[in-house]
This record gives sequence, structure tokens and C-alpha cells, in this order.
Amino acid sequence: MKHSAADFLSEDGRRRIEERIKAAELRTAGEIVVMVAGSSAAYPQAALSGSLLLSLVLAVPVTALYGTHDMWFFLGVFLPLLILFNEILTRVPSLCRLFAAKEAMRDAVERASLAAFYARGITRTDGHTGILLYVSVLEHRVRVVADKGINRKVAPDTWDELVGGIVGGIRTGDPAGAIASAVDRCGGLLEQHFPIQPGDRNELENRVIIG
Repeated sequence: MKHSAADFLSEDGRRRIEERIKAAELRTAGEIVVMVAGSSAAYPQAALSGSLLLSLVLAVPVTALYGTHDMWFFLGVFLPLLILFNEILTRVPSLCRLFAAKEAMRDAVERASLAAFYARGITRTDGHTGILLYVSVLEHRVRVVADKGINRKVAPDTWDELVGGIVGGIRTGDPAGAIASAVDRCGGLLEQHFPIQPGDRNELENRVIIG
């Protein structure tokens, strides 16, 4: 999976998704939002843990190579390496990810998707019928957040199926197709429970959010 949100979808892929969002919303009073985030957190603890580990792995054999047990010599090797590796891991998220705990990434994606759900105004739609399809590229995770109006009518495991479909499409190299199919599925669910009404308006933009 690519680690850049901007590179995750091609221009054609974005347009395809946006067209499917527009088509789905012509049939329903609900709103569908797709957001692709480069990452959901900075993971400074993972950067520090990785830096400590890598610095120790290098500093110990270097100290032994010089045949000394001098603690000051060890620290003279270890501390510059620590600073160097911490700078590298902080600046290169794809490397930092190697030292981030799965639970930390899962929680970060959950928090970030909920924050986006509120920040993007999805929770303020008429009838509370907004759905957010949130892809966090660095963490290789997808989350679906639906407002309370929808969750009253749709079983929770439906969102798990959508997530599985998107993840599967990403793994096979077709993220745009997988997301477009998920949009179609959301449109069908919304049409079933919240069909379009006279005077309905488009409350949220149809464009794919890259953030």
C-alpha cells in the first residue's frame, strides 16, 4: 500500500468515486463522504522506541569492537545515534510504523475518524444520515462511521463487511474500485431506509477528501 494520501488514488480513481457518490445521493436523503488520510497520528512514542532499539543494536557492537568497557565511550556512540534515528523515524512515517503497536494504530484510526466525522460536519446532516468511509494509508486501516439515524436501522456487522471489501480491493491494487463499490453499497442501504424526498438538497460536497 502507498504511504502518501495524495498518491493513494489516481485522478481518474477519485473522479470515479465522486461520480458514484453523486449517483448514490440522487436516490437517497443520506450523505456519503470518502476521506483518505496519510496517517491518523504521528506516533512519537514509536519513533522513540525504535530509535532506542536501533541505537542499542549499533552502539553495543561498536563499543565491543573497540574493546572498551568505558561507559562514556558507549554514550558517545549511543546518544548521537539516538538523535539521528529519532530524526529519521520522525520524518519517515513508513519506517516509524514498523515500531508502532497495532493497538496504538487501531486506536489512532478510531479517534481520527471520529474527529473527522465531527469536523467535516457529517453529524449535522438532516435526519443524521451521514456516512464516512475513512481510509488511513499509513496504518493500512479502514473505518466506516455512520450517524445515529443510520445506526438505528443498519446492523453493525454491515460496516465490517464494507471495511473488508475495501481492504480486499486495496490489497489487490484497486482501491478506487473497492471504495466505489462501498459507496454503491452505502447508497443502497441509504435508499432502502432513507429514500430521497421532495426538496432534498446536497448537504455535503461529493469530492474525495485528501487529508
